[in-house]
Amino acid sequence: MFLYLWLSVMLVFITYSRWLLMALLVLEIMTFFILFLMSYYLSSFMLSDFMLLCFFSVFVMEGVIALAGLIMLVSFSGSDYLSSSSILKC
Repeated sequence: MFLYLWLSVMLVFITYSRWLLMALLVLEIMTFFILFLMSYYLSSFMLSDFMLLCFFSVFVMEGVIALAGLIMLVSFSGSDYLSSSSILKC
């Protein structure tokens, strides 16, 4: 089941690869659902609080990495825009 979810995530990423921000948003949402389902299924035979805490911490770390990438993308596009503006060419 998780293989199908992972393949659907890859399909979404390939589909929305032209719009990077949309692809990252969709990947974040689908990753949250995958982690939620994994913690839900694993909680029946493992420590549920510990598993939920581990999966949530992984999700938070992945979100921080994605936000850092978005900030780098926006700052790069902004500096690219400033370097090509007509004010700086005068």
